[in-house]
Amino acid sequence: MDQWDSKLTKEAVNRMVSGDTSFQPVVQIAEMRKVPNQKGSDRWRCQISDGGHSCAAMLASQLNELVKNNELQNLSIVQLKEFIANTIQGRKVLVILNLEVQSPPLPQKIGNPLDINGKVGVPRPEPTPKPAVPSAEAREASARSSEAQDNPAVKREPWRPGGGSSGAILRVGAEQIGGSQHFFPIMSINPYQNRWRIRGRVTNKGSLRKYQNARGEGQVMSFEIADDSGSIKVACFQDMAKQMSSKIVMGRTYTIAKANLKQADARFNRCTSEWEMMLNNDSEVEPFEDDGSIAQIKYNFVTIGGLGAMEPGSFLDVLGVVIEVSDIVELTSRSTGDLLLKRSITLTDRSEKSIGLTLWGDLAQNLISTAEGNPILLCKGVRRGDFQGVSLDSLRSSFFELNPALDEAFALKGWYDATGKSVKVESVNNMVGGGIGLNDTERLTIKEGMELKEKDQMNDPKGIVFTIRAVLTMIKKDRDLWYPADPETNKKLVPSSTGKWRNEVTSKEYDNPNYRYVLNVNAQDHTGTMWLSFFDEAAQAIIGKSAMEMSDLQEFRENEYERLLEAPLLKPYVLRVRAKQDTWQDEVRVKYQVLKASPVDFRAESSVLMEEIGKHLQ
Repeated sequence: MDQWDSKLTKEAVNRMVSGDTSFQPVVQIAEMRKVPNQKGSDRWRCQISDGGHSCAAMLASQLNELVKNNELQNLSIVQLKEFIANTIQGRKVLVILNLEVQSPPLPQKIGNPLDINGKVGVPRPEPTPKPAVPSAEAREASARSSEAQDNPAVKREPWRPGGGSSGAILRVGAEQIGGSQHFFPIMSINPYQNRWRIRGRVTNKGSLRKYQNARGEGQVMSFEIADDSGSIKVACFQDMAKQMSSKIVMGRTYTIAKANLKQADARFNRCTSEWEMMLNNDSEVEPFEDDGSIAQIKYNFVTIGGLGAMEPGSFLDVLGVVIEVSDIVELTSRSTGDLLLKRSITLTDRSEKSIGLTLWGDLAQNLISTAEGNPILLCKGVRRGDFQGVSLDSLRSSFFELNPALDEAFALKGWYDATGKSVKVESVNNMVGGGIGLNDTERLTIKEGMELKEKDQMNDPKGIVFTIRAVLTMIKKDRDLWYPADPETNKKLVPSSTGKWRNEVTSKEYDNPNYRYVLNVNAQDHTGTMWLSFFDEAAQAIIGKSAMEMSDLQEFRENEYERLLEAPLLKPYVLRVRAKQDTWQDEVRVKYQVLKASPVDFRAESSVLMEEIGKHLQ
């Protein structure tokens, strides 16, 4: 341990908290603990020591992997490669963006370091003001734009919204601090700082949309910007939203300063920062020359054939060839009475599987009007749904681009023009999780299916998917067999004081809910028994009626209701099941969800049995 005592950088803590980032000190992790984070991802707080003094620090999320792999532990010696000092409520806190582990954990702490935030003789800094709550005017700042040019090498007058001095500023160039450009890492900014400027690449851009609340109508637009440290969501309202919608370009780099920061709402925010930005009248949004220092947008494309293995509700990137486009359908919203535009398209790729995608509103009208030429469509941030097995849902935050300039898009176009257009594609819903009936020749017994929990793959967040042939013996009736769902999102609704049904997430109210099944069903074969969860589509396959219809029958024709619940029992089904491990109240358990259910086709199953017998005779 003595050898490391001499290698710690003396007075490193004092230098770091004073803002000196010109060196890469060697320090010891004196304490380390996980802190709660409403975003759902792990955050780690630690105490950094140079042997004489110590200071609180937070690890940037990109360093979490070092902790998970036990490379970085309490009492380890590390060299800080990149960091920044913040003052939060009068306390100095370091944000560690990059480090290198120099040694495994030592037996004990080196020296008797004194906390820099509590030592005698070091005055506490004056607390910075708490962040002001953005006013309605700040959130709904009006601005009219003139066209801003993109060449930052040419000196120009700043672009400002026309018609006055108020409104967010979009200008060219970057603030010079101390004679050089200085940008804060996105993960280091917080509401307690007064002067910061970030630089990042736009990695997602939502569409301009209208909303209505108690104060009237408005419009909102948001985008996400990222650098090497992380990402943050940026929102703007009213005329500013319209201007930014036309000015912000997906994939371009920008700098942002003088925006309000507030706690991110994890329900609608997938960025890594704990905060989200709201542009106000004083905000500055500046195009910045792309010098290559910020990584390009990364797409994690999932093939259409692989969608069945993805977790329902997960957000995906998909690249496909448009092979079908429907006409626009006009619908009326049951909640607001507004006219809704809907268009369905079909995509395929090299997996030779197809999937439908529904576009709404302006996207339905403007994104694509014909499949002539079979364009390539990039879908970023779409949601994997489970309607009728597997579906893709477009969200307000989803981004779409026709014929993107990507190598993957060029390759897919080449494949389709050469061979893909002559291939007979199959819907991904005919082979969910590997298929059912004639599309799947492997059957497990219930005992074999339950033994899968011993396998390492059970830790996979997607779970393990398998097929069983079993008889349904009981549907539990000790709780509701369905729940009142939002007609638009399928989220649960609750009764409101107005006599309507309310979505507590979106605050929308509906006259009537859309009931969706959630059944707990027992299945048996000659090897054992298993409790299975049947959600809406799978439940309809065995009941034969929707939950809405069953709700009416329960109230007015109870005998028919009971008959339909008894009808599937003691009959054989082929069930595609997902086994997934989760933790409830510190107890690890395995849940089994039916992805697809179909009555046994005796001719098809006889062929499966003959094939199984043939394997045993070989």
